[in-house]
Amino acid sequence: MNTRNSVHLHKSALPLASLEATASLAHVPAPVARYASFVARNPELCLLVSVAFMLFFGAIGFVLRPEDLPDFSAADKGFDTRGSDLSGAYAATQPQLQRAVCRGDLTSNADGSPSLERFYWEDDEGLSDRYVGTIAACGADYCCPGGAWDQERCPREDGCPAAPPAPAMDTCGALDVFGGTSCSILCQALGFDPASTLFTQDPVQCYCWDTGLEEPAYVAKCKGARRTTAAPGRDRSARRTSISRLAADSSSPAPPPSSTSPPAPARRRLTDYADRMCTYARDWWLTDEREIEVVFTATGDDLMNAGTLKAICAHDAEIAAMYRGWFGQAPDSWVSTADDTTCRGRNLGAYIAAYYDRSSCSAITSEDVSSFRTVMSTCYMHYKDGNLGVCNRDNDNCATEQPEVPEDCWKENIVYDVLNAVVDLGFETTNKVKYTKNIPALDEWDEDFFKEVHETLFEEVDSLFGDSKLSGYKSGGKFKIFTKQLIGDNVYSGGAFLFVFVLMWIHTSSGFITIFAFLQILLNLDVAYGVYMIVFQMPFFPFLNLVGIFVVIGIGADDIFVFMDAWKQSARVLGADRDKGERMSYVLHRAGGSMFITSLTTASAFAANALSPVTSLRCFGVFCAIVIIVDFFLMLCYVPALVIIYEKYVVNNSLCCQFCKCCTLCAVPEDPSELRKTEAFFGSVMKPLIIKGKYVFLLLLLGTAGFLGFKASQLERSTSSEFQLFTADHPMERYDLVLKNEFHLTGAAGQTGTMPIEFVFGINAEDNGNHWDPDDWGTLDLLSTFDISAPAAQTALADMCDDIKEESWYNDRCVEFPENDKLCRLTGELCPMRTFKHWVQTECANTRDDETLSYLYSADCYGDTCFQYSVHPERTTCCDLTFPVADEATFTTCLHTFGEVSNFFRDTFGVDSGLMFDKEGNVKMVTNKFPTNVQWNEPYGALDTFYTSAKAFLSSSKEGGNAAVKSGFIYTKLGFFDLQRSLSTGAYQSAGLSFALAFAVLAVTTRSPILTVLSMLTIGSIVCCIVGTLVLDGWQLNIMESVIISVAVGMSVDFVAHYSHTYLHAPESYKSDRDKCVEHTLTTMGVSVLTGAITTFVAGFFMILAQTLFFFQFGFFMMITMAFAFIYTNFMFAPLLSILGPTSGDKGGAAVGLNSDHQKKINLDHGVEVEVSPY
Repeated sequence: MNTRNSVHLHKSALPLASLEATASLAHVPAPVARYASFVARNPELCLLVSVAFMLFFGAIGFVLRPEDLPDFSAADKGFDTRGSDLSGAYAATQPQLQRAVCRGDLTSNADGSPSLERFYWEDDEGLSDRYVGTIAACGADYCCPGGAWDQERCPREDGCPAAPPAPAMDTCGALDVFGGTSCSILCQALGFDPASTLFTQDPVQCYCWDTGLEEPAYVAKCKGARRTTAAPGRDRSARRTSISRLAADSSSPAPPPSSTSPPAPARRRLTDYADRMCTYARDWWLTDEREIEVVFTATGDDLMNAGTLKAICAHDAEIAAMYRGWFGQAPDSWVSTADDTTCRGRNLGAYIAAYYDRSSCSAITSEDVSSFRTVMSTCYMHYKDGNLGVCNRDNDNCATEQPEVPEDCWKENIVYDVLNAVVDLGFETTNKVKYTKNIPALDEWDEDFFKEVHETLFEEVDSLFGDSKLSGYKSGGKFKIFTKQLIGDNVYSGGAFLFVFVLMWIHTSSGFITIFAFLQILLNLDVAYGVYMIVFQMPFFPFLNLVGIFVVIGIGADDIFVFMDAWKQSARVLGADRDKGERMSYVLHRAGGSMFITSLTTASAFAANALSPVTSLRCFGVFCAIVIIVDFFLMLCYVPALVIIYEKYVVNNSLCCQFCKCCTLCAVPEDPSELRKTEAFFGSVMKPLIIKGKYVFLLLLLGTAGFLGFKASQLERSTSSEFQLFTADHPMERYDLVLKNEFHLTGAAGQTGTMPIEFVFGINAEDNGNHWDPDDWGTLDLLSTFDISAPAAQTALADMCDDIKEESWYNDRCVEFPENDKLCRLTGELCPMRTFKHWVQTECANTRDDETLSYLYSADCYGDTCFQYSVHPERTTCCDLTFPVADEATFTTCLHTFGEVSNFFRDTFGVDSGLMFDKEGNVKMVTNKFPTNVQWNEPYGALDTFYTSAKAFLSSSKEGGNAAVKSGFIYTKLGFFDLQRSLSTGAYQSAGLSFALAFAVLAVTTRSPILTVLSMLTIGSIVCCIVGTLVLDGWQLNIMESVIISVAVGMSVDFVAHYSHTYLHAPESYKSDRDKCVEHTLTTMGVSVLTGAITTFVAGFFMILAQTLFFFQFGFFMMITMAFAFIYTNFMFAPLLSILGPTSGDKGGAAVGLNSDHQKKINLDHGVEVEVSPY
């Protein structure tokens, strides 16, 4: 025998179990042993320090940054793509430009003076539309990113004066808006100079006009006497009874308003449709997000009967009563001069009443309904052909101008609005109404009002209204409603906590350990929040981070189970009377190593989302990674001290038995050397089953993984641009995803507008903001050397306007609208250098002061030869020139003059010049804008082809130009396409990184190539099954799915890593027998894996009860992940270990067990005669 590889000693009487126990302790690294000994001697100190650490970091996040507390009201914030070429060219450039214009750094005025620009402004409720303009640089308000003017949330820019406090909108009534002087008071309070400002008003709002401007600089929507508390609750069951009775009896009058609401204003019979229906008022004032739309679905094949329509009208009356309860008045038409006019909702019954001049909806008859159905049928073909459109209320000649359309179809636009917005598309083929809408009349809105409407409608979903049921709705303030639902859904985390609490109590047999271990799990979230906000200084906390609650429930409980199983097993391996420090060193070495592998791989998988181009996903990944890392460190600091204190002070005092009748749960086994029943089950039942059926299991599971992996490869990009917040069965999402598509106006048939494309020159299109902050889009980077005076630049910019006609995606308006024989080229197009070319080439003798464009309308021109700027003004210079203008001084002078002329036509006719100047009047930006035949919501492939072709066209246009031309970039509405593209690449990049990190961790920690390869094969199979199942369930690659693809690797590796680590540390006597190593793995770690799978599965189960989509999807993901991970770890990985697992004789298993030096030392110390293998 080779003495280098073996040592012969005499046997001693020392039992083999003791020898293996001693070997286990000898293999513990010295730092771990010293730390375990310190904790065993000073558990009180360690526990105190750990608790102080948790309380400190749990508090500083809230104390040091109270202004940044999570706000989930803007739930869609943070889902823009950041850092891509398109995000830099579109998403980032837009707010950068708006800020630059607001500050006066850029202007469309050739003299460099600040230009009047329009920005969207939100009040503190986030629900008011207003347009505010700058009068001077920065105006009287703050300049904020994205064009928003918000004095509370947006920081004031340097050089911008502080705004004077404006009166609260609720005080408009106190200012006597309708009295004639209140608008003057309001405008002056907003900082407008009364000497140069006109103050006008109508019955609803005030206008602040600067003298000489065509548009008001400020529009104030005054609210009147608004209720500050919600209207008292109503007996909705009684209301439904009255509605049902009304539907059954077509002669019944409409139910009176609630007694709790103020009486409605006196009504008078009107014949003017606009005054009665207030359509124009709502269309002008309310945006799509502020409307309420309620969809009713026929219970049979048709709901168009008098009783059903009256029931729907009665429902509209309830919303009107709620409106009066909130705002103290009925919605009035802003265009009406009649103060007692009350708007009516847009629904089929109200329209029929208006069409036949009935006093109210309750007065319509079955004959009216039948007759109107005939009118709809007659007019539908004209509506479909486009001949029946909106007839201006002041134009009575529509029927004369289009005699092919029957006159009855034009009556006050009633039929058009019914076919366009109120009845479903199926009416064309069936002549029946399957779906119909009620759009209540609103002049005002309020966050709390929308919430009450939502709560009312939510209770009424699927309630019957005659022969129809309420099937879905849209309510303003959806994100505010989502915030409330999000908080409500977190209640389900309480159910998950309760279940895990009970299971942990059963598993640990200690109420004391369970209670204080749960305290650590809860405080883990606070600590992670403090680290996230203070240590990492993260500027944004998205609602996705709330999933961390459920993550920590599953992972935190799993670590507790692993730790406590190791502690109990230490009593069997080392002896219950062994020094607690030695037992703790055994636990930290065995359980700590296993938890280190799983924590590192799972945290890495979450952290891989930091590569995502979507801000919310970045923050979510980092926060969950912090949660996992914090949990790992607390498991090493807090829990060991807790267990020692329990053993030292609690277990012998039987506190559990004194305070509750649960001694069977708390009792410690009399003989710790015996296997627990659950451990025995894995050893005596699971092990024979797995070993005997290993080839069958492998064939079955590998086949399943192959099939589901193939399905996973068919994961498609999302085809819906809707930002879904709730589950698909939620009535608001049911409206957005399904019901709205049943109507022409809101469905795909009504979304046929094409998007323009702009080629912008003079800017470095870069998203240079903080990609972790959704509000920080950076600053505009203007080219310091931008110069278009070179003839090559002039020619390149002008030729682009002709060359683009050869592109398949160019939409030639002169072909599309041949009737616009003079202005077709100017409709939707912007090409300043082409226009400048014709302007300077105009003969001086033909120029004139033609501000009314009379020359253009009388000239014999068409399309490309017809330019409104050409003759104006009369001039003797900058005319009769050759293009390109070779002389730089002449070009600069003429371009400035051209810019001033362009500004005149911009202010008069709304045609922009396409030129932007700095404060000194230097041209800093040029925009060429063209119409396309491409829709923004087309399939990904079509948009990808369009974008690729547009980039190629821009590249060819840059050839021959100077640096100014080469700076051009594409600016167009491709945000959803960019998100699809970024998610598809980012998801797989993150998944690839997660796989690489998992492979590296397993390779380093196991030091066994065989074990690493088998582990990665199992993990890959689990991931294939997870993604394939999602595809079979109909999921598409969207934001949630991209997270899951990345995180799936990390959450799949846990159980495999547990088994791998345990197999690696099997007793030396088992090392030559793979089946014994597998048995050891199952008995040692099987219980921990089972309980960990159960807790995470149950946490996911509680999540799928939620109404919010992200909670539901992540919960479903957690459930199938735990199911596949448990099945594949036990029935694929364990059989693989039984067949191919490393043994003491394999070079691939060099790291299995103790190395030869350790083993020699132990054998010599105990006088045992054994043979030592070099492997």
